[in-house]
This record gives sequence, structure tokens and C-alpha cells, in this order.
Amino acid sequence: VADGATGTVSFWIRFTGNDNANQFIFVQDIFLRFSRFEADHVTANLRKKLRVLMYSSGIDDRVIYTSGTTLELDVWYNVLMSWNTSGTAEVYFNDVLDVPVAITVASGNIQYDQPMSIGAVSAGSGLVAADVAEIWFDFTQKIDFTVEANRRLFIDAAAKPVFLGDNGELPTGASPDIYLKGPAATWGTNYGTGGNFTVTGTFADATTSP
Repeated sequence: VADGATGTVSFWIRFTGNDNANQFIFVQDIFLRFSRFEADHVTANLRKKLRVLMYSSGIDDRVIYTSGTTLELDVWYNVLMSWNTSGTAEVYFNDVLDVPVAITVASGNIQYDQPMSIGAVSAGSGLVAADVAEIWFDFTQKIDFTVEANRRLFIDAAAKPVFLGDNGELPTGASPDIYLKGPAATWGTNYGTGGNFTVTGTFADATTSP
């Protein structure tokens, strides 16, 4: 995965616990981090919000996004986010445009060429207590989610998942860098082009689905 100024992600998540802890969904060293803030955060407008941090190697160019949507426990959320560091970024939760608490977008390339961990930082802290499904990550392009037809590539009008293809190729015509799907038994197998993940710990299938 090469450094770049654009990106698109779609995933489904249902938080199930650890309400008073920061939970890290995606982490690439310090350069890309998706996290859910703790419920009793000292700053009220950050509580249970999605926080996205992206930096260049010089930690100068960045996308910093804090959602206005509160991510409650035991609710399935589809998260669609796309960005271009030339000046645009948007997030949708369950097909509804999010109004952020704060957003900063600056020009430049994000340092994507770092090992990624999902569900915790690489050292194992910041564990996510959640069910997760259909992680689709493309670091090469920004899909304009203000266009409804583009959102329908990932989520239907009833806010249910859409089949993305065996290798996640249907939304764009090519497999993304990361596409994780399916049951716990094969979790960690990347059906995208960026290589498989090493599984740490034991996973179980969710008791509900989006």
C-alpha cells in the first residue's frame, strides 16, 4: 500500500462493551487511527464519538475528524468515510450524513505504508469490544458519498449490507486493498490485494447481523 492523498472505507460495527475505554478500530502506527472515545471522556463532545486521525510522515498534513454521531452499545452501524487531503472528507452512519464536532483537512499524502492492525493497537492495547463485518478499505481513491448511487454500492435503501463481490470488486470494478468478510473461522483472511492479517487471540461469530 503506497502513500496517498485519498481513501475510502466502509465497515459495519456493533460495540458491545468497554464503554469507558478508548477502543481502536484501525491503527497504522501513528499515521492512521480510527477509534471510539470513552463514554466518560473529560470533553463531553468527544464521548462515544468516532475519531479519525491521519498524518503524513512529517505529521504535518492531516485529516482529523470527530463525528457528531454518538456510537451507542448494541447498535449496528455502517460507517462510510471518504477523503481527499486537498480539502474534502465526509462520513455517513447508516446512510445518514454525519455533522462532525470537528474536522481539519490539510493537503499532502498520508503515510499509508505502515503495518495495519484491526481491533487494537499493534501492541495489543485499546482492544475493541465489538462485532465487526465487511471491512472494505481502498487507499487509492475517494468515492463521493454525497451521491446516493455511490452509497448504494455498500448499503441499500433499507440500511442493510450489499454484496460487494467475492473479492470486494463490485463497488469499483477492482478489489480494494483490504476486504475482510465472513465468519470468525476465516477472519484475518484478506480478500483484497494488501495481504492477509496475522490473527491474535480467538474470535467468535456475532450473535446478530447488520
